[in-house]
Amino acid sequence: MVGVARKRPDDNHQFGHGRYEAFATIILSLALMAVAAGILVDSIDKIQFIYNGGIIPRPANIVLVIIGISILSKEWLYHYTSRVGRRIHSEAVIANAWHHRSDAFSSVTTFAGVAGAMFLGEKWRILDPVAALVVSVIIAVVSVRMLYPALGELLGRSLPQKDCIRIENAIKETHGVRGYHRLRTFKSGNDAYVEVHIKVDPEMNVRDAHRIATLTENNIKETLPDMSVYATTHIEPAKD
Repeated sequence: MVGVARKRPDDNHQFGHGRYEAFATIILSLALMAVAAGILVDSIDKIQFIYNGGIIPRPANIVLVIIGISILSKEWLYHYTSRVGRRIHSEAVIANAWHHRSDAFSSVTTFAGVAGAMFLGEKWRILDPVAALVVSVIIAVVSVRMLYPALGELLGRSLPQKDCIRIENAIKETHGVRGYHRLRTFKSGNDAYVEVHIKVDPEMNVRDAHRIATLTENNIKETLPDMSVYATTHIEPAKD
């Protein structure tokens, strides 16, 4: 999906394919929710089994080693993937980073539960499914954190406020712009789309007005250097 999102615009997708990235993030978050639900049901079944007098097997010693390796590797993958995602402004890559972190969190909880089940005696083996229950909640929370911004992007939510403020300042500081209104923005993958109406000297000729519009668009693009910015300006005469 990320590869599709990076494709250039075509006749059927004239604003690019960036929203495929948000769509991929939504699919990943829903998949995590399904995993969380599966773990939750399984852990509740095991807790009920133990509560009714059942005994679950003692985990093997090698399990702790595997979980420890998983914690370290998943946390490293989270930091690496998160940096890449922020650098290229990719919601899908950031979502994948959080997937790694949810694995790391769940592995920490699982490590504690398995260790308790192994070394505290038979009656404490309930810690294993209890840890799994906690893991399911963590994964569900992570999936919701991924889902909300992806839905916003898919539905055309504006750029973050800090970016909008930078864009507004760039417009105000453009020489020849006497005012502006109808500033609209939205994000699609790594692309940012900006539309604004600028007011210029009503006596100005078309050539000079166009020059100011182009300068405004260039200034807007410079505010978001890590993104592909498509800025469109509409020229209006300013009132004296």
